[in-house]
Amino acid sequence: SLGDKPLVFELFWVTYRTVTWYEAAEIANLLSAYEGLELCYDEDLNYDLVAEYSTSNVYDCDGYRLPTEAEWEYAARAGTDFEYSGSNSSDEVGWYKENSAEETHRIGEKKPNDWGLYDMSGNVYEWVWDYYGRYSRDSVVNPTGISSASSRVLRGGGWDDTPSNLRSAERGNDTPPSRYYLFGFRLSTLHLSNHLEKLVTFTTTPNIDDLFFIHNRSLNGDKGLNI
Repeated sequence: SLGDKPLVFELFWVTYRTVTWYEAAEIANLLSAYEGLELCYDEDLNYDLVAEYSTSNVYDCDGYRLPTEAEWEYAARAGTDFEYSGSNSSDEVGWYKENSAEETHRIGEKKPNDWGLYDMSGNVYEWVWDYYGRYSRDSVVNPTGISSASSRVLRGGGWDDTPSNLRSAERGNDTPPSRYYLFGFRLSTLHLSNHLEKLVTFTTTPNIDDLFFIHNRSLNGDKGLNI
């Protein structure tokens, strides 16, 4: 359960409180169920305990899910070799300790990267699919990380960080139940359809019928579904 504290969806952003890896997975499943898509995570979940989420191959799942670490970095770099996502200047593209006024900011107030994606450097860390571990020394196509570990990967850095943590290559990690004021997430899907529109506040586990959606314009450089 997401608990009894309000969870607010506002213009692609979760406010009021941060989310755990498990809650990010639950929200992804709710969106998938609403659109009749495959659930990318195990339906038999206990969000208070360490649980496994799995699909036979994450890249084959057409529902909403957390991007793999490889997908996240590929999107962050957007075909460039910038130090940060969209620039060699952290101030141009990200919110961090020196410019954030110690708070989370709405998406889209900084420069996007070359693929029109906002806030992939700074603002909040983003949970990704992978367990945290060493990269393979072998050349791998579409990697999904190691098979098991106690922590999941976080990417992008946050508003209370130094610029070094905002680099596209920087990795973080924490346990899936962890809740921290810098943690957020971004969803990925093979099925390009709808995204969140209006303000909805949940005082209990969200009912998917209460969510409102707008057409996905991500192919035209829209901000996408960043939560």
